[in-house]
Amino acid sequence: MLDRSGYPPDQQRALKLWVCLSRAYLKVDYDLHQHLVAHDLTPAQFGIMECLAHLGPQTMGSLGAKVLVSPGCITGLVDRLQKKGRVRRVRDPKDQRIVRIELTRDGERVVRQAFARHRRVVTQRCAALGPAEQDEMIRLAKKLGKARTSGSARPRKEEVRVEETRARRNIRSRIARVPARSGRAGDVHRR
Repeated sequence: MLDRSGYPPDQQRALKLWVCLSRAYLKVDYDLHQHLVAHDLTPAQFGIMECLAHLGPQTMGSLGAKVLVSPGCITGLVDRLQKKGRVRRVRDPKDQRIVRIELTRDGERVVRQAFARHRRVVTQRCAALGPAEQDEMIRLAKKLGKARTSGSARPRKEEVRVEETRARRNIRSRIARVPARSGRAGDVHRR
């Protein structure tokens, strides 16, 4: 069994902070997302709709970046929202290559109702802190979010280029190992 008392004081304090932040987040998150079931929404889908409601139509890339969802996941989430009739894909009239995601009328109605409760719950939970404490919490949370651990610094551009080159070589070598087939549609051919 792990003995917390054996950790250095800075690690004990950091771990306690992490547990407190996690518990506070999970309690608020639970309250916030209870009502989403009634609207047939997941938290991620609500995040997308809330973003569109506040910022207007977005491309998939910008939408994913704003709601912190990977490009692969954002496509599936938008697909499911589109099947429910909550969002639609619209080509940019000035540049047909660009597709923007926007709320439908039903999507606007649903997010307006869901966000009204969301706003009330957040306001009620945060009322436990005074205005000055809320401002300080915002400042500290931003600072914590921007902090990096010693091993997580962003790689330099040169390092990224080296890794991209290695990845391309790896893909080329895999393609080269695929046996050539002829005569059938869809077969992979060597270049």
